[in-house]
Amino acid sequence: MATSVRRSVLVVLAFVASLVFTAFTAPASLAAGEVAASWGTDCATIEVSSSGWPADDFVHVRWYATADSATPGVDGEAWWPVNQAWSKPVDPSRVRGFSYRIVSPDGNGGWTDVTPLKDQAASCVVVLQPYVTSGSTCDAVVVAARNFGTTFPYVITTKVNGVVADQRTVTGDAAFTVPFPFTGGSWTVDTKWRDDPTAASGIHHSEGTSLGCDYIPPVEKVGLDGKRIQGASWAFEYCAKYNDEPDWICTPTFNPADKIGWSDYIRRNVDSEAFASQVRNENLPPTEEITIWETAAPAGYSVNPERVTITFVCGGWHLGDRTTASCSTPLYGFDQAAYEAAGRTMATQKPVRLTNARDIPVIHSTSPALAKVDGEGKTVVGARVIGWACNRWDNSVEWQCQNLADYTIDPSDAGFLQREIAVTLPDGTTTSAYRPVENRIVIWESSAPEGYTLSSRMYAVDYACGAWRTITVTEKTEAAAKNAPLATCDSPILANNTFRWVNVKRSHPSHPSHPTPEMPETPSSPDHPATTPGALPATGSNAQDITPVAVALLVLGTSLLAASRLTLTLRRSRTRR
Repeated sequence: MATSVRRSVLVVLAFVASLVFTAFTAPASLAAGEVAASWGTDCATIEVSSSGWPADDFVHVRWYATADSATPGVDGEAWWPVNQAWSKPVDPSRVRGFSYRIVSPDGNGGWTDVTPLKDQAASCVVVLQPYVTSGSTCDAVVVAARNFGTTFPYVITTKVNGVVADQRTVTGDAAFTVPFPFTGGSWTVDTKWRDDPTAASGIHHSEGTSLGCDYIPPVEKVGLDGKRIQGASWAFEYCAKYNDEPDWICTPTFNPADKIGWSDYIRRNVDSEAFASQVRNENLPPTEEITIWETAAPAGYSVNPERVTITFVCGGWHLGDRTTASCSTPLYGFDQAAYEAAGRTMATQKPVRLTNARDIPVIHSTSPALAKVDGEGKTVVGARVIGWACNRWDNSVEWQCQNLADYTIDPSDAGFLQREIAVTLPDGTTTSAYRPVENRIVIWESSAPEGYTLSSRMYAVDYACGAWRTITVTEKTEAAAKNAPLATCDSPILANNTFRWVNVKRSHPSHPSHPTPEMPETPSSPDHPATTPGALPATGSNAQDITPVAVALLVLGTSLLAASRLTLTLRRSRTRR
């Protein structure tokens, strides 16, 4: 049931409950051959009782739209067996009189009157049960009264929190409002005949209390710095669960045309039954839920896709939906002191906040370029690269990856990725701060150009916050590419929007070997030529000067050897003698 319809039903029920119990209440017991009728308790029903009549007789009852039985204007009638009670609920605003009598069948399909027709015209002064106005104003008690069947004046006295707030003399129907505190209180309404205030007939007393008026916290739009900003459009959905019903009922989405910064639009336009000053009660289940989201951002800001939900649970509005909100989640309660101090304005209350970030400049507007160079920075050809190009289409949470091994990619073809790999990049010079990460590339070299070493460099990037940004992928597998954490606005930006590999040329292309470490250089000059430690000079004048020295040394050695042998021979001959 819609909230507005439900409130109407409540008012009608309150109206019916306010009728006066008149002096025509049927006796508890009847003598034989008697019949009596009344408006019933609170004038909410027509009641007829009979006793001691022949079993073939019936009670004939008719109810009317006017109190004048001379011109019946029958709205309805009924025949009921005698000697048992009969009743019918009625709406006093439509049924203003009824008549009754005992009848018996005449044997020809008709009826014979056994008793004269008795008319019971309405004779109650009815004061509708007062109620607090809805969230549109939430600061008054509405009192409505109708006078049926009499033109006598009566007095209505209304008290709020024990003090007379209004007193007036009324003849016929009346309706008025009485000021009432925003957060609630109590009221009483009394009616008395002005000319005969002690008469029981026509006196009606009603009372009521409210722990608090209908309340929904206001909505505020702020930037990341927490400062209020203007110019966003937003929408919301309101859901409620009434009277322990099993299902929640949600109203159609509201989409106000108003641009908002600070706003209490929801409070003014949703007929909530949540009170402002209810106390914490962990046993109170969720009964109302409001979800708010943004449909347009202020100029220069990004639309925030986040939906903020508050739920009335535990006696107050708490952050979270009907399954997550509890007494322990943040509370958006009503601050009575702040409300009174600010002249009874809602701007003092803690708001539900929607937050915007400023748009982000676009740094890269294409897929990365490729580059393969040697140690001197010159482009080389003949390398191959492979890897994965992944996308999350239509905001899916799952990556769909394309194997780059299906292509023969030479990274010296700088524009390959920009031509062949589908990506979704923003248009214009700025992009949303909340744009999801939808593109990922993981790529490495699989073979080097002829005569060059293989590069170990692997690139892994996401397109995030207007640029290709580096992420960490530890293995060269599709699973590792998919499972890597998303890049953020703080992740490093890919330099020059280029995947760049550097290959070192091999020293012996046909026999791969490790390069020989370079020796430290020794300073040299014309006076001090550079030499390798421990080596002899091999060329020039120094090489020519060594020959005479070598010959002289050889002659000297030969002479010494000959002299040594001659001396030994002389010693031996002298010994024999």
